[in-house]
Amino acid sequence: GSGGPDTGLDLIAESQPPESNAEVPWGNGVSDREPNRRECQVAHDLAGGRAALRQTPGSGPAAVALRHYERHHDKFTARQRELLREVSAATLARQIWSRRQLFEVVVDFWANHLNVPTPGPGSWDVGGSYQRDVIRAHALGSFTDMLLAAGRHPATLRYLTADQSTKDSVNENYGRELLELHTVGVASGYTEDDVRNSAYVLTGRTVVGQQGPGEEGTFRFDPAKHWVGPVRVLDFAHENASPDGGLEVGEAYLRHLAAHQATAPACVTELPRRFS
Repeated sequence: GSGGPDTGLDLIAESQPPESNAEVPWGNGVSDREPNRRECQVAHDLAGGRAALRQTPGSGPAAVALRHYERHHDKFTARQRELLREVSAATLARQIWSRRQLFEVVVDFWANHLNVPTPGPGSWDVGGSYQRDVIRAHALGSFTDMLLAAGRHPATLRYLTADQSTKDSVNENYGRELLELHTVGVASGYTEDDVRNSAYVLTGRTVVGQQGPGEEGTFRFDPAKHWVGPVRVLDFAHENASPDGGLEVGEAYLRHLAAHQATAPACVTELPRRFS
């Protein structure tokens, strides 16, 4: 998906099985009963209740979302508050009641690895689709596909201010985080020049605003904002010769990092710790 605004109900709606409570299919060919309507409502009530904030241990996405909501409650509009509660409730319902607990743990792992606070800066309207279309859709699938999906998602771009990075004003946040936390890690030996070139590659990725063009809150590549010129990051090199080809250069770069020899050890080291 393009990661456009959703109502926040999408995740909850997908959690609701038929009235018969029969087994229902859910991604990757696995069948399982997801939380029913009553369970989702309980989680929704918990997400909106101050008492639940004191009773939710840990530092997983649901607990963090609840605490963030409590701290910033008065800053949001009524619609934003409802969206934040619904996304938190959908996450909490699955973590508590889903019989696919292994899947939920893996989802939690990748949600932290490719972290976008939900709720958080720039994600209130697209946080639900980020969890659904980037994390849950690829949690047991291809890491390359997940990295590519994250690289085009408005929640990623807003959170790391990559949507504001242009050829004339390059922002290194996404380029650095991509190397340090998402893929190869500091042990790979990347340099500050690598970080700068990483940021160059990713310029032009932005999010449609209120004035368009296109649907507000969706991904858009703007060639006019893409930095042009030779780039090198570790052993990735590209002529990056035209603005129009910038998106494809970025996709090739993300695929390269996903398959880099330093990426698997970085992820493999973290994954066992999550299950220890």
